[in-house]
Amino acid sequence: MEVSPIGQFKKDKLPDQIRCRSPKWGKSDTVKVEISINGQDYFGDNQLTIVDSLFIKRIYPMAGPIGGGTKVILYGEGFTSSL
Repeated sequence: MEVSPIGQFKKDKLPDQIRCRSPKWGKSDTVKVEISINGQDYFGDNQLTIVDSLFIKRIYPMAGPIGGGTKVILYGEGFTSSL
């Protein structure tokens, strides 16, 4: 699995995000994710929730102001609630 840092890089600060590729998963599941910079030392006890594929049928509205703040409604299949 490839991992490459992304996000903001500021002098004397660490990147604030990582990106990695994951294998295709056959079902919804929650898995433990550990992170390593050197492939030997791992840290973190992070949870990753894998969900079924989403199918978006319609987005409303299709546009809004540049300043943001527009409530968007998605119509489709495969949504779950984390609440």
